[in-house]
Amino acid sequence: MVPTPFSADAAVVDRSSLVRLAGGLLDDGCTGLVALGAIAEPATLTAAERDAVVRDLGAVARARGAGLVVGLAGTRTDDAVAEVRRSADLRRSADALLVPVPAPDARSTRRHLRAVHDASGLPLVVQDLPRATGVTIGLDELLRAVEGLDFVAAVKCESPPTFVAVAALVRHTDVVAMSGMGGTGLVADLHAGARAVALGATPTRVLVAAVDAWQRGDVEESLRLVGSVATRCHVETQPGASVAIRKEHWRREDRIASASVRAPTPPWRPEEDGLDGLSALLGLPDAVVRPPVPG
Repeated sequence: MVPTPFSADAAVVDRSSLVRLAGGLLDDGCTGLVALGAIAEPATLTAAERDAVVRDLGAVARARGAGLVVGLAGTRTDDAVAEVRRSADLRRSADALLVPVPAPDARSTRRHLRAVHDASGLPLVVQDLPRATGVTIGLDELLRAVEGLDFVAAVKCESPPTFVAVAALVRHTDVVAMSGMGGTGLVADLHAGARAVALGATPTRVLVAAVDAWQRGDVEESLRLVGSVATRCHVETQPGASVAIRKEHWRREDRIASASVRAPTPPWRPEEDGLDGLSALLGLPDAVVRPPVPG
């Protein structure tokens, strides 16, 4: 999951940071990139900016032999179809589309998914992330929603407890169950049968190593690796300024130039007391230059 870096004043997309971060994620062991997901602040981008992000990430992915999944913001069918038809860059660059669950019932969700697929001709990854969309779908309805839709490649399970949804998808459908939530439930999801992982947490290399350890049967090492970054993943996925916190962590690691966000995304507002101690606990660089706190 690739965030959208902005200039310090958030006026423009920092495309050089975007490309540098994307390349770094692939260097860390990722096999693909997700553009315009929830942590990319897609609703704050203009149509031209969204196209530029997709072009840049598509170019990085193609050059490295990686896949690109492009997110569609919002849950209205007309808006999703219009975005697919509007953006030639999306249709040309994407290998699949990340589509949020649009409704709490299976019938409406299936209708939405069919419309998006018919407009794009692309495989879909269904994202069940009620915290971002405000849409909560029951597990039975979710299973019915994707049943028999051969163009649904995966379901990204991000409605806790995620391992329950993963296990149900594995047991009752042919759809790939995908782990998310910034790595906080990674081992449980893998144990439940998740066969793909898409994460926006910043300790990417460690989480990739944890998946690798699991796949070769070294469960203890997988647990150890996830445990070593569990506090950081927890901090980064808390409601509120989670996007800005992750951007600040990327900035401290020199992956992006600025941690700025655009409204209504809450900015990073560090509490001075104990910040250095927390940074050490999270494994962040000791020598940091703190940006001015907005407002």
